[in-house]
Amino acid sequence: MEWGENFPDHCPPHDSVSGSFKVYRFLEGNSIHSSDFLTVRDKVPSRKFPEIEKECRACSLSVFTDRSEVLSLQRRVPRWRKAVAIGQLNVTSGKLKPTPSPQTNNFHHSWWVSKDVSAVDLFWNVMEAPSEV
Repeated sequence: MEWGENFPDHCPPHDSVSGSFKVYRFLEGNSIHSSDFLTVRDKVPSRKFPEIEKECRACSLSVFTDRSEVLSLQRRVPRWRKAVAIGQLNVTSGKLKPTPSPQTNNFHHSWWVSKDVSAVDLFWNVMEAPSEV
């Protein structure tokens, strides 16, 4: 696989994997748009990160691998009360690595999209944002 020109050396990390994964990505609106698949590096190209690991993660997209965890986040955390796109990755889509946080447990992953893949085209369905919790 080839990676974007903004990727630092050794990115994606050696312990990231490719494969077939059903993933979930939070959206800014109620439908899927290409702007929902911009990395931090795409959005803020001049931003500098103090550590190479954070620089590498800035070239990835945040996805989740567990539907029940996505639903739980939508209920528990106001900033996650958004619509969610559902997609299917395959071995040529890029590489995935678990990147958990206290809020997201082990279901949050960083996804490094391979150079010739259109991330938006791998997503086809939307789970609506919850109304009020």
